[in-house]
Amino acid sequence: MNSNLQAEESTLETNDQNNISSTVENSTQARISELSTEITSIRESISEIDRQIEFSTYEDELDSLRNQKENQQVLLADKLIAFEQIATGIVDQSVFDETKSNDFSWHKELKEIFKPIVYELKKLTERPRQIDRLTSEIESLKLQQELAVSAINKLHELKLLPNNSEIHNNLNNLEIQWQNKLSDINNNLALVSIQLEEKQQNSGPHSGEIVQFLKDFFSGRGLNLLLATLAFSLTLITLRFLSHQLERFIRRGSDRERRFFSRLVHVVFQVLAVLLALFSLLATLYTLGDWLLLTLVIIFLIGLAIALRNSLPQYLGEVRLLLNLGPVREGERIMYNGLPWRVSRLNIHSDLVNPALTGGRIRLPITELSEMVSRRWSRTEPWFPCKPKDFVILNDETYGEILLQTPDTVQLKVFGGSVKTYKTQEFLDLSPRNISEGFGISVVLKLDHSLQSEITSGVIEKLREQIKQLLDSSAYKEHIHQLNIEFDQANILSLDVIIQATVSGECASDFNNIRRFIQKGAIECCDRNGWTISKANNVLQ
Repeated sequence: MNSNLQAEESTLETNDQNNISSTVENSTQARISELSTEITSIRESISEIDRQIEFSTYEDELDSLRNQKENQQVLLADKLIAFEQIATGIVDQSVFDETKSNDFSWHKELKEIFKPIVYELKKLTERPRQIDRLTSEIESLKLQQELAVSAINKLHELKLLPNNSEIHNNLNNLEIQWQNKLSDINNNLALVSIQLEEKQQNSGPHSGEIVQFLKDFFSGRGLNLLLATLAFSLTLITLRFLSHQLERFIRRGSDRERRFFSRLVHVVFQVLAVLLALFSLLATLYTLGDWLLLTLVIIFLIGLAIALRNSLPQYLGEVRLLLNLGPVREGERIMYNGLPWRVSRLNIHSDLVNPALTGGRIRLPITELSEMVSRRWSRTEPWFPCKPKDFVILNDETYGEILLQTPDTVQLKVFGGSVKTYKTQEFLDLSPRNISEGFGISVVLKLDHSLQSEITSGVIEKLREQIKQLLDSSAYKEHIHQLNIEFDQANILSLDVIIQATVSGECASDFNNIRRFIQKGAIECCDRNGWTISKANNVLQ
């Protein structure tokens, strides 16, 4: 059923197209026949005028005949042009004009350069522009036709009025002129109408035009673009590969001169690769004869060169960096985002490494390195104040174990097992104190002024002896390296005694326990000896 309907629709479309074609052909043939008759008539008229000129003896009559002959010759030329346009279907004959000039002009040369681009742009919209132009021309001719008919009718009405012979002759001449003008308008209108019908008949469906355009593009200019891009890519990839291989071969060895030479070869090859790749692109388009794409690429390259002109000093600075001659050197240390980094490799995208951080490798564009300065570093310099499983104390009194430290965040395991997260820069701003390498505990005991007579002798000695015995009997004995108990100061409400202990980092996880253990021992010692503790606030600190 569907196939029958499609067959019927196809047959109807074919019949319609055949009917349109036959109508256009019949109209064209009729117009050619009409013009041929008019041309023959004009030629006969010119022959008759020539005969009259030959036998005329009056000067005024000769001038009038010569003017008539010139008018008829102009009219004959117009009819011949119209006959040729209808017969050949070519309206614009200017494409066959050949004008040669040996004068050099920048304006003309630039027009020749941009001519392929303008031609392609005009070609894309040629058919709709022609249809629009023909439509506008038909509207103008119809308006002229109406005015000419109106003028002829007005002259005909005036001729019916009683007039003398001279006025009547003048009106006849005017009527003949307007009839000729109307005939020309009708001829032009018929010609333009035929051309419009042909353009509309050949326009076809828009989808078909798009498909045909795509086919033409990918079989012509699209293929040229693909081949040129392929030539550019293959040249660039091949030369870059050779550059890396040659650089690896030259860099064998650790001497400084060899490393510098390898960098120089790398930079030269990178520039050479781009230049040769561009040359292969242009050569491919030149060989294929695609002047449009070749012109566009050249214009793009010229524009790019002009745009990069002001950036030349910056690029020279980046070349110095690539040659390891700039303010940032490979293997040295720089500060970036508040963190120290080692310049592992200098390249278009350079590698920075911080060995103390998880994920401590970042890739940085060389443009950002151009504003930095590196320095040599010592092997004893830390890359971060702590490492995972270390215990730290921050300025905000946070105490915990380092779980994770990255270039972005630091995580601490605090009391109770919860995890506290800081931005890395905020963590460093809190001046973390790493106690896993060893730490000190300081406790201040505030005693009453009633012990003033013996505070610097008997009290201190007994306190040192009893607290040391307490620590020796504890599990922290092996980790406390030094115990120091001294009189600190006399306040209005108390006599302060400071107790200081130096502990190894192995007990970092027991920092608070050891502190509380010493405080407990100080209280027990006071109770045992009957010492009165001051009533001031913060008896133990």
